Amino acid sequence: MITFISQHFFIQIIIFHLSVFIIPGPNMLIVARNSMLGGYKIGILSVLGITIGIGFHIVYSSLFIIFFSENFLQNFIWIKSFASIYLVFL
Repeated sequence: MITFISQHFFIQIIIFHLSVFIIPGPNMLIVARNSMLGGYKIGILSVLGITIGIGFHIVYSSLFIIFFSENFLQNFIWIKSFASIYLVFL
């Protein structure tokens, strides 16, 4: 049975993704390039496409976490442990 994600947890995921989204990187370069070559409207469309892509990423990340936390609790604990170790490594 699938339960819905808690609002608090979902807000944390959104804040994490938005904090990564506002950091300049490849997305900014793509928008700047498209804006310079295609103009204002193409730049806006680039931003819209990137924003929709991040929205999809938030949704499927949340669904993945819900699925593994409910059905494979022991595996989810291992995934969290490896992810924590990897973040410390970075």
